[in-house]
Amino acid sequence: MCYAIASFFFMGCKHGFGRVVLVAFVAALAVSGAPAFAQAPKKAQGLGAVAALPVRGVFMALGDVNVRAAPKGTSRKVGFLQKGDRVDVVAVTRDKGWFAVLNGGVVQGFVVASAMVRVIDGALDRDITAKQTTDGVSCDYRIHFEGRTMIEGELFQTANYAVVFHCAQGRGVGDVRGGKASKKVDFFAQMFLGEAPGKENVTAPDTYQLTVDVRLIDGGGDDDIVSTSFLYDPEGERLVFDAAGDAKYQGTMQGETTPAASIRAAVAQAVRLSMGNWNSAFWDRIFTAGGRAK
Repeated sequence: MCYAIASFFFMGCKHGFGRVVLVAFVAALAVSGAPAFAQAPKKAQGLGAVAALPVRGVFMALGDVNVRAAPKGTSRKVGFLQKGDRVDVVAVTRDKGWFAVLNGGVVQGFVVASAMVRVIDGALDRDITAKQTTDGVSCDYRIHFEGRTMIEGELFQTANYAVVFHCAQGRGVGDVRGGKASKKVDFFAQMFLGEAPGKENVTAPDTYQLTVDVRLIDGGGDDDIVSTSFLYDPEGERLVFDAAGDAKYQGTMQGETTPAASIRAAVAQAVRLSMGNWNSAFWDRIFTAGGRAK
């Protein structure tokens, strides 16, 4: 079975790697505890005598949870969040046990941190365009945000992107659109970004899975999914290589880390690193298939 994402099919196919990664991602989210945070200033504003550190972000309730006047379970109830509700968080107590949440722009109270998860917005305000040459192949490509898909049985969504490649191989590879290159091909890839974090180590920063998938199709109908997975760390402003699904078509990228100060930068870097890791067997398959890649 393949999961439909917008107009594309990926993950969960016979040779797919993406489904395995996504299942691990969902499982990790289910066991995650209180999020960890980078070092922050000494005191958050507007919290009275409560010792807390500033935090910025939107958080989602993993279940029904009370909002309390002070960061302790016996404190007076001042509000209530239902499973799936999203709120702005402005601070976390020094023991990382409670979040200060906003209501109407002011601090309403405190919610136990283990009941919340930070969510991000993967939308792009405009397309990303780039050029890249690797392994004797030159490509122009465009990354387009297509929308979101709710993960069945979960509270969070994936942000979905289409990547359209125009590539040339041979003489004059730098002239993708012109007539100099001996071979030319157009193909596309799918990307998804989990908008909630998945992690097994609850003391580590929140990271968000970002995967690039290319479905290779040959004339006989035997498809291969070439997947490259990364972890986006917004606190550390970096993108970290996580795993590659099919060694036959990919290089030996390991532990690659690159700066990513925004979601837009992370998406762009994921495509750049994935393309740089596709090996000659990948490109031979692409050009032999004449662009039959989805």
